[in-house]
Amino acid sequence: MHIDSSTGAVELPLITLGSSTSRAEFEASPVFAVASPLVDNPPWKSWSFVGGNVGTARILVSAYFEGSALRMIDLVVTDEPGSTWDEWTTEKEAATKERHDALCRVWLGNPTEILSSSDEAISGALHYVFPWGKVLSGYDSKGGASSIMVRYEQA
Repeated sequence: MHIDSSTGAVELPLITLGSSTSRAEFEASPVFAVASPLVDNPPWKSWSFVGGNVGTARILVSAYFEGSALRMIDLVVTDEPGSTWDEWTTEKEAATKERHDALCRVWLGNPTEILSSSDEAISGALHYVFPWGKVLSGYDSKGGASSIMVRYEQA
């Protein structure tokens, strides 16, 4: 699994998603059968699914479409299937954010910039800018979660 810095394609074991992936292609893919719907608010529609593993950790993937166009992919790497909000701690979330940052540095190199964090215990967001779009490894303090967001520029 990785993100191709030249195209923005997210290469997973069962599917490669990128700016040219249409909703029809996604719906015809093997992962669609196991994907769970997230948002159904036309023209927006999204699904989540387990996209594979990085070592022993699972990759949770959310794919967001505007009409037929893929606009964003959200990636979360987790070791803890079935964990609950009762088990959430700032320390665990900081470790998740650091894992995401390390993966981004391996896949994409050094970030374009590092944005400041609203939480002193969690490092600032890694922000990458490419001709095809942006990647952000960040922490959402309102949602209490870290993720790697891949956003595609509209053509």
